[in-house]
Amino acid sequence: MNQIQKQILDLLNEFNDQNPGYYLARNYLLDKLKIDDKLLEENAFQLRDEKYVDISPGLGVEFSSVKITGKGINLIENSGMSNFTVAENSDEITTSSDLRIKNTFNQIYNTIESLNLDNKDKVIEKVSIIREELKKDEINTSKIRSSTAWLKINASWTIFPLAQVIITVYGLNWSK
Repeated sequence: MNQIQKQILDLLNEFNDQNPGYYLARNYLLDKLKIDDKLLEENAFQLRDEKYVDISPGLGVEFSSVKITGKGINLIENSGMSNFTVAENSDEITTSSDLRIKNTFNQIYNTIESLNLDNKDKVIEKVSIIREELKKDEINTSKIRSSTAWLKINASWTIFPLAQVIITVYGLNWSK
């Protein structure tokens, strides 16, 4: 992988952190990367052929926008190519995906606290079970399954962010 492809994936991964599943406009990449249009196109198509990105056509063009796939995210975050950061108040070094997971759980907990829920303690319990299981080397999938099933019925708004975290932890490639 060349430097331009790495920069494309880094930008797409960063964009995906804030806008999961959305496509990024070709013009934005051109502006940020400061490269020739043809060079962007060649590298984007090569990344698409390797299934690291998905390209969306536009009116009369084969490539109008692009998004990173699960395989691309895994490449960036699990291959030592990602940016590493020092976690606040810790000597621990974490990847951007670790910080995204922590932030997602914090957002879920903050939302739970801000809502007037009759079952607040149970929602917190189920989310915590999932969080703790995902930290383990040997994940008990039945605990995750039963907790997500309960949350789907009783706090369905938690399912989408939790699904993103579970996919990130499992490192699944759903781009196929």
